[in-house]
Amino acid sequence: MFRQRDDAGNAARGGPTVIGRRLAVTGDLFTDDSVEIHGRVEGTVIAPHVAVAAGGRVDGAVVARTVEIAGTVAGKAEAFSVTIRAGAEVLGSVVHHEIEVERGAKIDGPMPWRPKGYFDDAPPPLGTGKGSQRPG
Repeated sequence: MFRQRDDAGNAARGGPTVIGRRLAVTGDLFTDDSVEIHGRVEGTVIAPHVAVAAGGRVDGAVVARTVEIAGTVAGKAEAFSVTIRAGAEVLGSVVHHEIEVERGAKIDGPMPWRPKGYFDDAPPPLGTGKGSQRPG
């Protein structure tokens, strides 16, 4: 279910950064690797691909090129492509270009769509950083 991807959605070469089930992290995570969260993160997570596993939780923003949520995100999720699995819970906005929401997922917040250029012009990990920068 949680396959490592690079910012273009291709299989990445290195291993993901894994937050285990018994691990709680307080603080922001910034990485060029994919991140799998099975435990708890209190802070912002920024990576090319973020997967929040069933039982995993993020209390803060998740910013990535692709996001897959099977656990809980209490904060903003922002990605070009977002997948919200059955049983997942999102308590905050979901900013996306592409979204898949499975039956049984819970979303309590707005889900604004953004055009492809919004993400392409954004700095990594959301986009390539080419072109004009999106407004803050």
